[in-house]
Amino acid sequence: QPKPVQAPLVGLIENLEILAEHTDVALVTFERATPPPAVRERFDSGDDELLAHAVRVRSRDGLPFGHYVSWTRTGHRAFNADNLATTSRIRLFHRCGITLAQVEQTLSAALADATLAARLDVAVGSALLTLERLSYDPEGRLVDLLQI
Repeated sequence: QPKPVQAPLVGLIENLEILAEHTDVALVTFERATPPPAVRERFDSGDDELLAHAVRVRSRDGLPFGHYVSWTRTGHRAFNADNLATTSRIRLFHRCGITLAQVEQTLSAALADATLAARLDVAVGSALLTLERLSYDPEGRLVDLLQI
């Protein structure tokens, strides 16, 4: 099994800010919801804990390139649809007092289903690069699950 690559979190956050500044994002959905069982298990949350759930599509020059699905542990009122449509999630984390101490990322691949194909303007069955990012607070609790 390959060993994980370790890198400073600071560089990752700076790169994410640059990406956010040079691309556009469209908010598809936002809600506070009880996540499905597999997501609840990852957060070690109960049946009654609501997480912020967002689906966004990122594009550049009108061409979509990223489909982002996130679950975030926050009840902060600034973490809302209006701000997610206009502000990077990293900036919102800071504004809402969400501190990230550790991030784990996994790259993989998948085939585009009908929903992804439509949102990314590709053919159904197209090969897609996937990234899953798990972000943890200083206490080691999962605070954000992002699937791209």
